[in-house]
Amino acid sequence: MTHIGAHCQLGIQVNVSHDAYLADNCILSGNVSITGRAKLAENVWVGTGSTISNWVVVGANALIRAGSVVIQDVGENQDVSGNFASPHVKRLKQHIEQTHAK
Repeated sequence: MTHIGAHCQLGIQVNVSHDAYLADNCILSGNVSITGRAKLAENVWVGTGSTISNWVVVGANALIRAGSVVIQDVGENQDVSGNFASPHVKRLKQHIEQTHAK
């Protein structure tokens, strides 16, 4: 059974699939897709256009940046971005290095 906790905010065109679990105070921006059996702990923020894949567990206070595709678990307080999602700071550093290498 799908569960949406207290004080969660769901933006426009959000899809929360079967058996998903959202703990209290989660924020899902517009066009987010939470697929089957995914579990979001307390205070998770999911940016616009992101997808959380089947069976993924997202830890408390995690930040999923806009447009991310999450296919593996995200730890507590982790900040991830991209397709496929990885730590945001690491991804940003790689982008800067590639930009300056040209």
